[in-house]
Amino acid sequence: MLPDGYIMFSDAIARLSVGMWRALPQAIPVRDYREIFRREGRKQSIVFGPRKEQAGRRLTEAAVKGEFIVHAYTGPHNPHKVRSAGPRPKKGHEVGILPPAVLAQLMAPRGTLADRIIRAPMRAACGDESLFELLRTGVLIINEEAFEAWYEAERSKGHWPSHRSRLKSSGGRPRENFQATRRAILSQVAAGHWTGRRSVAKLRGLLITKATPNVPSPDTLARYVDELFLETGDGALWRGFCKRRIQ
Repeated sequence: MLPDGYIMFSDAIARLSVGMWRALPQAIPVRDYREIFRREGRKQSIVFGPRKEQAGRRLTEAAVKGEFIVHAYTGPHNPHKVRSAGPRPKKGHEVGILPPAVLAQLMAPRGTLADRIIRAPMRAACGDESLFELLRTGVLIINEEAFEAWYEAERSKGHWPSHRSRLKSSGGRPRENFQATRRAILSQVAAGHWTGRRSVAKLRGLLITKATPNVPSPDTLARYVDELFLETGDGALWRGFCKRRIQ
């Protein structure tokens, strides 16, 4: 049981993921598996991993930048137990603040901090033994009110994928022929002329051959492909087999 008013870091990621993608259709793999489970009479919660990963990276980035405070809690944290009445935390259970500089040194698989800190390094605690004990034995939690305030501030910016249909120029350089390029990409994939296993340069050549106006640079085109994969879940758009260029 967590202290009153706190949620696990992973729960915050799940909430953020729902908000970021709420207005978009279900990803293709999720839709297909839900239909299979429906026919079999099974009920099971399914999420599209890449969408949740993106939400996790954004929340981790915000934590490391100090946009909200992250705590470590050393008491019981079974989320399925019903909270009983009484003050929190109990004796022997500790809640400690983790400074952004400490969070930046923790392992974050795929850019996302986990609830349970992975192999906390002593250097992250800067020699503070009590802080190191928190890192070694604690789990990451966030004050729920602080998270909700941050969540609403993020939502108001209108930058989430679920806001894409109503995005307006903020004064920066507009993305030329954005929607037409996205439609052209999907057309090439649907026709089987290109998949994420092939290079983006090959895709760019196909679009130029098809007289697509204002074909963007390979880097911009790669970003469009990645956005479309997250929005649709179409495995043909996944560029995971391609070697990414080292910056």
